[in-house]
Amino acid sequence: MAAASRASLPSAEVEALCARAALDWAARVGPRHPGWPLARALVRRFLGGIEWTDRVAARAAGPCIFVANHQTYIESILFCVAMPALLGRPVVALARAEQRKHWTGELDARWSTAPGHRPLDLVEYFDRDDPGALGPALEQLSRRVEGGASVLVHVEGTRRRSVRQGRVQLVSTLWGELAVERGWPIVPVRFLDGLPLADQGRRYDFPVDYGPQRIRVGRPAWPVQLAALDPDDRRRAIRDGINGLGDPSEVPRPSPDAFGEAVNAWVARTAAPEGEAVLALALRHDGALAPGPGR
Repeated sequence: MAAASRASLPSAEVEALCARAALDWAARVGPRHPGWPLARALVRRFLGGIEWTDRVAARAAGPCIFVANHQTYIESILFCVAMPALLGRPVVALARAEQRKHWTGELDARWSTAPGHRPLDLVEYFDRDDPGALGPALEQLSRRVEGGASVLVHVEGTRRRSVRQGRVQLVSTLWGELAVERGWPIVPVRFLDGLPLADQGRRYDFPVDYGPQRIRVGRPAWPVQLAALDPDDRRRAIRDGINGLGDPSEVPRPSPDAFGEAVNAWVARTAAPEGEAVLALALRHDGALAPGPGR
């Protein structure tokens, strides 16, 4: 499969974002980080755009809790790469401990242990099966927020499988309590376009048909506003903030360059996992990797 043509590359907006994100990475971890070419390739490949309800207010929120739905694994990486360049502060995602052994956890580990560079640390992990693990994880998140970072939380803790089942239903009262107790604004986020309309019986690491995902960012809910609500009303306000960013016309947008065919060919010829194939091909299509077995 030939590499993608220039016509299939993302918009000037995404290219400008990549340029800003490159500067952000260099400032945070040092120049010429070996993980940056892949991060840039993933943003170019899978980020379809960022839409703001009120970007000025989102930037003014400072360190905050981004509360979001969950469609794919790649969306967390896209968010943690893109948002620091736009809002001027790092973002760390909260994830389950078992993801350390997933390709996403292995990628985070490689990015955070690159020789000669400061740690990137895009993810904080916790063991949801250990009742005593959440407290230390929250304290670590608190230290990150006090140091100027924001936190991304997928409030339901698991990925949905279709657009039609995409409304957030379950939100812990914990996030509203933290916002009030520690003075952290809550900013709703909606990930879009990553799932099929109907349930296909599986969850997705990458958008269906390897197309781009959009990110919608809502207005902050300020701690003083949340403090005026009882815990259940806070929880409902957070849930409704995420659901209110939905798009009634949401449909997945397939990749314009038959990227999925290239992934399938790579997997068939090498028996590599999907994640490995996608990362390698994203680099190759971005011009940062020589043709490999999937050619």
